[in-house]
Amino acid sequence: MAQYTEHFGLHQWESADPFLRTDFNTDFSRLDTVLDRLRGNGEANAYDIYNLMLQNHYEGKYTGYKKGLLFSAFREDEAAGALRAPQVFLTGGRLALYGAEQGDIDLGYYDDVGEKSERTSPERSPDHGGLWTGFTCQVFNYNDAIMAHTVTARAMVNGAERSVTTAVTPELNYRNSAELLLEWPEPLQIGARDVCSVRLTVETSHGYLYPAAGDRVGAGGVFHFTPVTGATGWFRAVYAGVPAADSVLAWVRHTGGKMALAITDGGGYRQVLTPTETRSTVGLDGTPCTESAFLLRSGFAAGDWTVELILRRLEAETMEVLDYGLVIA
Repeated sequence: MAQYTEHFGLHQWESADPFLRTDFNTDFSRLDTVLDRLRGNGEANAYDIYNLMLQNHYEGKYTGYKKGLLFSAFREDEAAGALRAPQVFLTGGRLALYGAEQGDIDLGYYDDVGEKSERTSPERSPDHGGLWTGFTCQVFNYNDAIMAHTVTARAMVNGAERSVTTAVTPELNYRNSAELLLEWPEPLQIGARDVCSVRLTVETSHGYLYPAAGDRVGAGGVFHFTPVTGATGWFRAVYAGVPAADSVLAWVRHTGGKMALAITDGGGYRQVLTPTETRSTVGLDGTPCTESAFLLRSGFAAGDWTVELILRRLEAETMEVLDYGLVIA
């Protein structure tokens, strides 16, 4: 007597069992239904794989290399080797394109200077994106003699030291003060999700730093920014040793603006993927966003692939890209 498979109830005959045409027809019908469902859910299944892998990536779980899956959440370590347009920012694990200009951030000064030769400014984040060019502080001379004071400034971004500079005040009379501009050797690109502060040290004796007006403890002064804006921009990441493919599915999650995506395969052939749909969703951190999907059924040569994201800000004041993923087949 025939037995049946566990999941789909397909016939499993014994050697002595009789065969009926209707049994075969029933099995083939069930297989046809399952295969059609798999074909219809192919893109959804691929997205589930991408989403699961990206979640593991956010949580720092090791997953190893998975053939046919490329993704990025724009962590600084993985984006270090990528290229991007000068107006595209990497900030807080996102790409950003800004439309509004970032101005200086003024902390002000408290009237009572105190007797501190070392102060760290309060932390600040810009509202938009810009090049952080330097910091102005105010130095008080409490030396009996006329004296110039040497100040060292350390630029801190997201808790890490990014630059160091030194400057000297003009000669100051006893109990006089002067503002001092400290410029970084190279401007620092800072986005709205970055946190900045300055560690200041007066290297000469009896030189004191004015505190910030509201803080009264941290260093007072001004963060100087040159605004950087852009209507469009690009980001390119290279993936080594990608296998040949007949098609690529891709998703990009972003806030504001419009996305395009292109791939240059191992043979140096660049192809722009076709947008298929957009939908409202949330990122893995709960941020409401738009998910743009792309598809291209074409030949892609094996080798090093360059994935290129093209950002168009349109009317949005700020456009951010949260992450992207590609499934190759």
